[in-house]
Amino acid sequence: MKGTNREVVKAYFRGIGPNTNSTGSLYWANGVLYSYGEHFPLVIKRVINGNMVLYVNSDKYSVTTSCHQGLVRRELNPDRERIISADTGEMKELLKNMAA
Repeated sequence: MKGTNREVVKAYFRGIGPNTNSTGSLYWANGVLYSYGEHFPLVIKRVINGNMVLYVNSDKYSVTTSCHQGLVRRELNPDRERIISADTGEMKELLKNMAA
């Protein structure tokens, strides 16, 4: 199902709803929100010891990705989840370790 960028981000945090925008530049799957492909994970959701932990990419990539990051920041709630800032390399390493 396709939606606007805002709808995709909101759906990602709810875990239900549109998982891609109309152009495919923003999408989520398996707990990861991506901007322009798997080379740039925006957010990784994990549950650790019963608590939601969000790894949020702190790197800059493009004007559009910065817009995606702004939508993500509006949805973050530090009272509800632990938020960890990470760069792209750290995000990719985390995904690699999760797959192992």
